[in-house]
Formats: sequence, C-alpha cells, structure tokens
Amino acid sequence: METMKTKQNCQGKCTFCDKENLDYKAIVLQDDFVYFPFTCDDCGTEGREYYAIQYSETDYFYTELLIKTK
Repeated sequence: METMKTKQNCQGKCTFCDKENLDYKAIVLQDDFVYFPFTCDDCGTEGREYYAIQYSETDYFYTELLIKTK
C-alpha cells in the first residue's frame, strides 16, 4: 500500500474522514515546534498535529534568606 503525505488545517479532526475520534500518542518535541502523532479510531488514518512553540513568560522562585544578627 502506498503512503501519501498531505497537509491540512483541521485541528482535532481526521484529515481523511473529518471525524473527531482521534487516539493521540505521546507528544514529540522538535526545535521550535511539537507534534502529537494520532490514529483515527474510525478509519485508521495516521497523522500528526503540529503546534508552534512561542515564548509566553518566565516564572521564578526564590527563598528569602533570613540573616540573624547578634
């Protein structure tokens, strides 16, 4: 069977049958994007949903140092 790769914008839906019954696998991190491999539980199509990574904010944590003076 021949495999053909196509690109479409259809987040959360199968690119072949347009159903929302996707079985997602573990997230994959690559450079400045991530993708979720999936298999459609209705028709068996396999694909990937890609998401761009964009900086949002920085959290920081600190502990106050209590200095006792005599």
